[in-house]
Formats: sequence, structure tokens, C-alpha cells
Amino acid sequence: MIPKPDPEVRARRVAVVSFLVTCVVLYLTAVLWWWERPLLAHPEVLGRAAAFTIALLGFLSAHEAGHWLTAWGHGIRLGPPLFLPVGVVMRLREIPGTRSGLLEMGAMGPLAGLCAIAVLLALRFTIGAPAEPAGVVLAAPPLWSLAGLAFTGALPAAPTALDPLALAACTGCRSRCSISFRGASWTAATSPPRSSRRGPG
Repeated sequence: MIPKPDPEVRARRVAVVSFLVTCVVLYLTAVLWWWERPLLAHPEVLGRAAAFTIALLGFLSAHEAGHWLTAWGHGIRLGPPLFLPVGVVMRLREIPGTRSGLLEMGAMGPLAGLCAIAVLLALRFTIGAPAEPAGVVLAAPPLWSLAGLAFTGALPAAPTALDPLALAACTGCRSRCSISFRGASWTAATSPPRSSRRGPG
């Protein structure tokens, strides 16, 4: 008779598999978004898609780490984060015993994510825009303008969908999180940035 796997081990395996699947799905989605035919004649598409995937997953990981580390500090048991292409689900294994613990756990995720976006924007404004700025112009969040002022001393141009770091940052700025005690789950989902107009090209 085959012994049943330990639930903790199984949950960790599922979390690892979900993270890897999410990496692949996000990467392929980004490649299709920036698809150029023939693809081999435009290898920069592969690098652009990789930069977007790493940046977005870095933001989501920082967000979840903020929740998890704060919960650990308060002795609140959480399951491993379950990454999905549309967001992340983290299971609450017990109800927080204090309101302060609940408040801190809820607040530290967005704060950690905000720090990750700040690092991402600092990197973006340090290395500059890609060589192909034309394309769909995104509706820039206020943080984009503030970061541009801080790092360049002037209001930056609106980001475009061809800019992988800007696209990841704008997506992260529009992330949302919610908590449900009945379902014992914590979710952080991302909504794609809106486009305001189409640029030349």
C-alpha cells in the first residue's frame, strides 16, 4: 500500500509547480504580446518578455513575502503561496488572534510590493527607455510621474507597452488584494494597465 504524502510536503510541491507554470505562462504571454515575425529576426522580443516576467514575479513575490513574514512574526500560520497567472493565493490556516496582527499582515504586503515597485522604477529610470518607444501608450499611474521627477528631475513621458519594466511597474501599481476568512484565503491579483491612446508606429 502506497503511503499518503505528508500534506505539508504536498502543499509545497503544489506551490513550486504553480510558480513554475506561472513563470512559463507569463513569459509566453509576453512573447505573444510583443510577437514579431519572423521571431528569430527579432531576438530582443525574447529578452523583453523575460525582463517583464522577472519584474512582475519579483513584485508579486515581494508582496507575498511581506504578508508571510509579518504573519510569521505574529505566530499566524499560513500556507505556501500559490502562484497563478492572474495573481497569488495564500491560505490562512488560522484566524489572526489580534486586530493588530491582522492589520499589520494586511498592510505589509502592499508596502513590500510598493518597495519592490520603487526599486523597479529606479532601475527603469536609471537605464532609460528601450530603443523602440513607439506603440500603445499606457495610462501612467501617479507613482510613475513621482518616480520620474525624483530620478530625472522632470515629468517623464508616458510609458508604452513596448517597455517591459514600465509595463510590469504599471501592472504592479494596479494590483489589488483581498482577504476572506470564510474561504480561509488571502489573494493578491493583478489587473493589466489600461491603454490611453496609440502612439506612432
